[in-house]
Amino acid sequence: MDTIDASLVAWIFMSIHFWDKDQVRREEILHSAEAINFAIPNGEELDTALRHLLKRGLIEQLEGTISISESGLAFARSTDRGPSKLYETLQELKSHFGMGTAA
Repeated sequence: MDTIDASLVAWIFMSIHFWDKDQVRREEILHSAEAINFAIPNGEELDTALRHLLKRGLIEQLEGTISISESGLAFARSTDRGPSKLYETLQELKSHFGMGTAA
C-alpha cells in the first residue's frame, strides 16, 4: 500500500464507521478515534487517511461531512468481527489495507 500506514487507515476507517450514521464531521472522527485507540490523530494523519479512503472509494466527502460509500459499507461488513471484538475487527481492516485489497 504505497507508503501509507495500514494501521492509520484502518483506525480512521473504523472511526468513521463507528458512528453508524450517514454523515460524520471531522470532530466526530477524532472523538471515535480516541475511543478506539486511546489517541487522537493529528491533522496530517487524518488528512492522509481520508485521502487514501477517498481514493479507494470507501468514503465520500460532501460539504464538510464524510460518509461511508456503498462499497465502503460492504467492505466494513466483510471485515466486522462483532461488537465485542473491536480489536479483531481493527486487525482485520489493517490486514486488508496492508495487502492493498480494500476496494
